[in-house]
Amino acid sequence: MANADDFHGLANEMANMHDDRKKFVKTVHRDTRKILRDIKPEISRIKNETADLIAGFNEEDKARATEIANLLAEFNEEDMARATEVANLLAGFNEDDKARATEIANLLAGFNEEDKARAAEMVNLLAEFSDEDKVRATEIANLLAGFNKEDKTRAAEIANLLAGFNDEDKARAAEMANLLAEFSDEDKVRATEIANLLAGFNKEDKTRAAEIANLLAGFNEEDKARATEIVNLLAGFNDEDKARATEIANLISDFKKEREETAAAWKSLLGTMSSVRGAAPKKEAKPEEKSAEVKVKEEKEFHGRTEKERKILSIIKKNPEGITLPEIAYDMGVAFVTITKDVKKMLQDGLIKKVDNRYLLV
Repeated sequence: MANADDFHGLANEMANMHDDRKKFVKTVHRDTRKILRDIKPEISRIKNETADLIAGFNEEDKARATEIANLLAEFNEEDMARATEVANLLAGFNEDDKARATEIANLLAGFNEEDKARAAEMVNLLAEFSDEDKVRATEIANLLAGFNKEDKTRAAEIANLLAGFNDEDKARAAEMANLLAEFSDEDKVRATEIANLLAGFNKEDKTRAAEIANLLAGFNEEDKARATEIVNLLAGFNDEDKARATEIANLISDFKKEREETAAAWKSLLGTMSSVRGAAPKKEAKPEEKSAEVKVKEEKEFHGRTEKERKILSIIKKNPEGITLPEIAYDMGVAFVTITKDVKKMLQDGLIKKVDNRYLLV
């Protein structure tokens, strides 16, 4: 009887377990159907997107995708992390960035082993850059990006020159760079102006500049101080001052020549007087009376002239063999620089002419 009760109890327990399992299966079935119903649109969307992507693939895309898949299959954890980082960076690229990245990729594709080694070395150097270095590098890159063909050619020439530098040249270049680094904006503007002036130098200018440099190299401190003072004075000259200075220089040159000629003439005159000394003096001939025709001619010549110009014409007229500028000034009792403009004007008007620093009527 006891066994029968045990079997009866076991049967009831199994029946209850069956009922519990049946309820659990129903619950799981219900939840699974609900989950499937919820994710069905998402699965459908993914299937459609995948189909669209596959439909847009050409043979080249498929080959590249296969190649990428093979590469990814060989990736370790570090490679995966780097690839993810690159993917995130690329995801933030605009069209301009993508075009530049493609261009860089094409350039890298043409790299030989030596190029790759140099690029790796450059990357390592850049990795050690401070923020300040990176800013400066970016500025240099921007400057280089704005280079036109002519600039690049000049830069290449400079690079070739620098490649031939010895240690002494490099030290001098570094010293010059340090000096330039201390330049104020005003100094830089002046340096640029000087560079532009030098760029416009022709061969003759460069030869003259070299001669001046050699002369300056032999200057002592006093010479340099005087030269600096002269430069400062000249820097303050306007065009009118420069023209006047040139005119005065020419007049001084003429005066020096005329003074030498006058000294020679006086010497000759003294010799003549010595040879005739003791002879009976000749009677001076009375000046001839001017005819009416001569007076009319003189009146025409002097018409519209200033008093000073009339005096100059009169003195030149009395000296048919010609007379120098200092001699004219001496006869008038004035400094020769005070009559230069008047003489120049009469030369331009065609009233007088100049032959070997002597002035004659036309």
